Amino acid sequence: MSKLTVGAQLYTVRDYMKNEADLAVCLKKVAKIGYRTVQMSGMSGVEPERVRELCDQNDLKIVLTHNNPDDLRFNTEKIIRVNEIYGCDYIGLGAMPPRYRTEEWIGQFIEDFREPAKKIAAAGKHFMYHNHSFDFRKTSEKRLIEYLPPTSWASHWILIGFRWQAVICLSGPKNCRTASPVFI
Repeated sequence: MSKLTVGAQLYTVRDYMKNEADLAVCLKKVAKIGYRTVQMSGMSGVEPERVRELCDQNDLKIVLTHNNPDDLRFNTEKIIRVNEIYGCDYIGLGAMPPRYRTEEWIGQFIEDFREPAKKIAAAGKHFMYHNHSFDFRKTSEKRLIEYLPPTSWASHWILIGFRWQAVICLSGPKNCRTASPVFI
């Protein structure tokens, strides 16, 4: 039986990581709390090598990244290289861009991210999707998330937290809350 590791989703502290000095302080505090794994997102302006160095100094392992949708689509190789530097095998899309969140556009979403998912898999990494409450809103036929490939996209696509979040969201739209099950 594998042991579940809880980590810090750094998007929640993104306002405290706007430059290298702030990132260093933030990572030190995250490690002091007791976290040993982190998800990188919402960070800007710090070179990947330096990010890795700061994480290593604080005994933090980067286990997942969330990335800009356009970067994932058009700069996939760069995203893969950054994740190589991080030592991270899980490359994530933090949310479905708003334009795709309709029955008419969900198919385009799948098509637009199919090739990046294949490139990520070819590099020996995994393409992750972080679902949110909007993914569980009902369209005329079904929920948006039900249009996505069930659990894999040609073995390249993994849904994070699907069951856990689905239980919360299916209990009623007013009770729907976005949670962040980051680490698997």
